[in-house]
Amino acid sequence: MSYEYNWPRYFPPNCPCKDSIEANGSFYRLVVHDPPIMDDFLPQIIIDNKLDHDSSPKCKECGISVLSDMNAASDLRKIFKTFKDRKVALCKLTPNLGKIKNTPSNNSKYHVTWWLPDSVDPSSSSIVLDE
Repeated sequence: MSYEYNWPRYFPPNCPCKDSIEANGSFYRLVVHDPPIMDDFLPQIIIDNKLDHDSSPKCKECGISVLSDMNAASDLRKIFKTFKDRKVALCKLTPNLGKIKNTPSNNSKYHVTWWLPDSVDPSSSSIVLDE
C-alpha cells in the first residue's frame, strides 16, 4: 500500500527527496519530555526559527533527526552538552508517519532524516526507554 501524504507548506519542492522511503521500523530520538510530546518532534527549521527568514529551506532541515542505533543516541548525549539531559525515546515508525532517508553525518553514521506529514503527531508511537 502506498500512502498519499500532505506535506507541510514550508517544505521545498521535491521534498522529501525521491530516494526517501516510507517510514518503517524502530528509530531513536533524544527528547525532553517523558512521555514524549509533539514539541519533542519539531524539525530543525522550526527549532532555529528560520521559517520567517528563509524563503528556500533545505529539505533536510524540514525533517526530524532520528538514529537507527540506540547506543548512538546515548552517545550523542555525551558529545553535545545541549543533549546531556535528554532522554532516549524509541520511535516505532509505520508508513503513515511519513518518509525516511539514511543521512549519515559527521556526528553519527546512524543518522536518519524523518519527514512528518502535516498534522501527524508522532508522540503516540514513541516511548522513553529506561536507561
